[in-house]
Formats: sequence, structure tokens, C-alpha cells
Amino acid sequence: MISGSLSAVELRWIMTTGANSSETFVIQTVSPAFEYRKVGLASAMAVVLPLIALLVTFVQRRILSAEKVVKS
Repeated sequence: MISGSLSAVELRWIMTTGANSSETFVIQTVSPAFEYRKVGLASAMAVVLPLIALLVTFVQRRILSAEKVVKS
């Protein structure tokens, strides 16, 4: 679910450009690079995002083992 939401950023960006408090972390990563010319900050944020996603995925798989997942 997390990786799916990260891949659906383009649609939200095109429709709202982060308006109405719909700015995601990915949009917040792109803004410093292109609006404020802070490429180093945007690069650091882009590295932290997949690390957070991997950490959450790892914890989720540890908590919900294969035996507890309901197969449909």
C-alpha cells in the first residue's frame, strides 16, 4: 500500500500542485530543488523517503507474518 501511494504522486501533483494541504512528502522533496535551488536538501530528502518506506515495510512484515495473512 505504501509503495502504491508513492507511485501515484503524479496525479496529485498535476491536479493540485500541493494546494489545499494535499502536499505529499514527494512533492515536498521536489519543491526545494526547483523552487529554492536547494538540490542538496532535496537529494537528502529523496534518500530518506525510501529508507522510511523500507523500514515501515520491514516492521509490517515482521508483525504480520505469513501465517496471519488471510489469503483470498
